[in-house]
Amino acid sequence: MNRIFLLFTAAFLFTPSLRAGDDKVNVLGYYAVNNSLDGQLMVDMVNVLRFYPVFAMRDSTNSVFVTIYYGGNIFSRPARQMDGGRYWQVLLPIFRLGEAIQRIEVDVRFGLRKSIIESYQKKLDIIAFEIRNEQDKERQKFKGTKKEFGDLIKSNNKEFNKLGLTSAQADQLRKHLEEDVDTYETLRDSLITGEADREIADSLISIRSQSLKQYLSNYEIDVKQKIMSLELQRNQVLDSVRTKLARLIEIDLTDTNYSGPSVRRSDLIISDDLNSARILYRNYKKELRYMPALDPAERMGVFRVRYVPFPVVGTPDNAKTTLRGPTGDNALTVFEVGLAFGDAIVPGDEFVMPEFSFRRLGFAFAITEKLFNSDAQIVALALTYDFNSYGSIGVGANLAQHQVHEYFSFGINKKAFEVALAGLTGLFK
Repeated sequence: MNRIFLLFTAAFLFTPSLRAGDDKVNVLGYYAVNNSLDGQLMVDMVNVLRFYPVFAMRDSTNSVFVTIYYGGNIFSRPARQMDGGRYWQVLLPIFRLGEAIQRIEVDVRFGLRKSIIESYQKKLDIIAFEIRNEQDKERQKFKGTKKEFGDLIKSNNKEFNKLGLTSAQADQLRKHLEEDVDTYETLRDSLITGEADREIADSLISIRSQSLKQYLSNYEIDVKQKIMSLELQRNQVLDSVRTKLARLIEIDLTDTNYSGPSVRRSDLIISDDLNSARILYRNYKKELRYMPALDPAERMGVFRVRYVPFPVVGTPDNAKTTLRGPTGDNALTVFEVGLAFGDAIVPGDEFVMPEFSFRRLGFAFAITEKLFNSDAQIVALALTYDFNSYGSIGVGANLAQHQVHEYFSFGINKKAFEVALAGLTGLFK
């Protein structure tokens, strides 16, 4: 009957540990709505981060890129959309016992609301229409000048026709006159024989040249420059509208009631076409550094299992309080199965453990491999205090074999003890 009771007790104590071992994936949740991290890293497990965007931006989110800073390392990777966009998941790097995340950055890219884009495009269309009207008015004003110039050229061509020259020959003479006088005179003499006709031709060519220069000058000043000025004015107005709209969007997106408390103007980039934007969520809280990677055995809820390599205890065989070790003739393998008052091992990043907290107090049973056998050397009950996630101290009484002796302990996480031994072994190689 006693043996059945011992087996039942052992199964009760260690079943949570087995369940924890079956869970191979450890999930950390990063919530944009309050810029907080929920959960803690675990060694010997797959750690994933799930980023939960604010509800108002869930459907418009296009991509999420996560950057993790830990130790001297920087880890960056795109996240995958999961559950219809409710969250975005990314695989985290492998962490060693005691390593912690220092900073988290999440680059969220999303499309802007259609109402904003439509309002922006409507204003741009109105401005463009007004500028085009102004440009058309300038072109209409120049039509009169253009007609006057056309009439003058027709009159000039009639006079050249009397001299036996075509309009094309007249233009050829004008070009030579504007470029080189000698070439002009040579061509003129070859086309016109009489001296009087040559003088008439010189006068007509001069009028033709001056009229064209005046026409082009008027076009450059009255039309082309004004049209270019209107074009510049249009661009300035459009830029001004774009800037104003961008500011309105910034005010909207940096509202902590809309996008979360971590977003600042320096963390927001809006595309030039106002179709999309990027927000960088930052979590630089110092509390992250107090959330080191833990042994999965620490996730057993209120129960804590500690290995006690060096108990200070009195036993039925040796009533004097003595430091006992894990090796030698008087070796004892002692474990403490503790019941804590509060779950202070897996905090969120809003919670900083104070130097002393009653939440760390608890009770523990100290047992050996003999458990509750009648000849067990240690069956102790102790008041414990977990000073961190890897170790605890305890003080109590050893009640083995119906005798009462003092019991003191320094309990540590078994995996942490193995890491410490490996480090010590390396010193003596």
